Amino acid sequence: MHILVVDDDADIRQVAAIALERLGGLRVTLAASGEEALSLAPQLRPDLVLLDVSMPGMGGVATFARFRREPATAHVPVVFFTATSSESEACRLRALGAADVVCKPFELAELARRVHALLAEREDPEGDALLAKARATYAATLPSRVAHVMALATESDWDEVRRAAHKLRGSAATYGFAELGVAVGQVEDAILEAHGMPDEGTQKRIRVALGGAEAEALAAKGRGEAGERE
Repeated sequence: MHILVVDDDADIRQVAAIALERLGGLRVTLAASGEEALSLAPQLRPDLVLLDVSMPGMGGVATFARFRREPATAHVPVVFFTATSSESEACRLRALGAADVVCKPFELAELARRVHALLAEREDPEGDALLAKARATYAATLPSRVAHVMALATESDWDEVRRAAHKLRGSAATYGFAELGVAVGQVEDAILEAHGMPDEGTQKRIRVALGGAEAEALAAKGRGEAGERE
């Protein structure tokens, strides 16, 4: 099994490699940035990625979203490293689609154990095939789901817009469409911030976010169709 470790801190990369190689018996490749990880991943096709949340340049969340957009890495489980130990941060990262969240500092043996547990869950080719099919089926419905939210926004039914955006936000993240989840999440958050009565400026933000969601939905549908042909 091959693990890609992505962290701008050389000490963290080294200690993670020790944990995974010497204690876990796994093959490890190290990357110092999100950009480097994205260039390596298509050729490496790692079985799992350990990804730092806070990195200069392309941060962990942006890197994760790019992973999910690429067919070669769309289904690879990603475990986030974070120096923030709050439960809200862990929940936020899991809502994006993270397989797990590891807080720094971490115990070497515990890191190896958790990675092995996640890899064991993936050793099911039939299950992987079913998940890929379900993901492609869901992706095909995304343009109509976003269109529904847009139609509600046109009618200024803001409570229903928020409900629909909340539902789509959760399901998109669960299926691994992180950028779509972020876009519709902006719609939900904007309505909540406006206490259900968005002014003209907030409505403009909502329209922009929905435009982004529409583009992401069409792209996700295209990737799903490409994955089915493969």
